[in-house]
Amino acid sequence: MSETQQYPDVLVQADPDDLEHKRREKMDDPSGTECYWSVNGTPQRTGRGGAMLFHDGEQVWGLATILRVEEGKIWFKPIRDATGLSFEVPDPPTRGYQYVGGED
Repeated sequence: MSETQQYPDVLVQADPDDLEHKRREKMDDPSGTECYWSVNGTPQRTGRGGAMLFHDGEQVWGLATILRVEEGKIWFKPIRDATGLSFEVPDPPTRGYQYVGGED
């Protein structure tokens, strides 16, 4: 068993304005803050160290590192700006999330 588990990224569609309060640059203490995304059930294929990609329907605008998963939530570090980066991702789901990358 390897020491570092590799997880596929998680892609969600969200309006950047709706998640303004979860953006790193808008926080007084981003290193001490945890955010979450509500989901149905418990995500089975992702976990600590995985990436959360936020897509607005046109491009990936935000990126965060997953801290843990639990029933109904994916916990992550505050969202960093990703508009200057290039990501090859499929169209995001309009509800919920989907896994991208990793081994299928």
